[in-house]
Amino acid sequence: MNIRRRSLFKLAAGGMLIFMGGAATVTYRHPKSEWLWHAWHQLRFRTALKIRPTRNQDIYDFPRENYTVLASHSRAAEIALLNPTAKRIWEMCNGQSRVCDIVATLAAGSGVEPSRCRRDVVFTLAHFQRLGIVHI
Repeated sequence: MNIRRRSLFKLAAGGMLIFMGGAATVTYRHPKSEWLWHAWHQLRFRTALKIRPTRNQDIYDFPRENYTVLASHSRAAEIALLNPTAKRIWEMCNGQSRVCDIVATLAAGSGVEPSRCRRDVVFTLAHFQRLGIVHI
């Protein structure tokens, strides 16, 4: 995520906290600010769906039984074990496919409802980013 987008998110989050009096949590939301809470999450979600994730060039994959193993050249260590769905997400992180394209492809191929597929793809990509195997 580039510096401008992060700055925008921080500014919007700060404005939301000030507007809500510091109570921007899941457990308490003032009824009048429900639209703001919803708008904030929609903005974050729509921005996330337009991102084009790319694979870390240091990471390579190889098959093992019914899974795919991701390993690092520089660390000479295995990093993750992927099931077939996670492998498809990994393969589509080519810098050209947007997150919404990945979701559409997986939802069409698996018969899963798009909202659940969207949540799972975003969660998987966030996990990949934490492991350092994709750049977002």
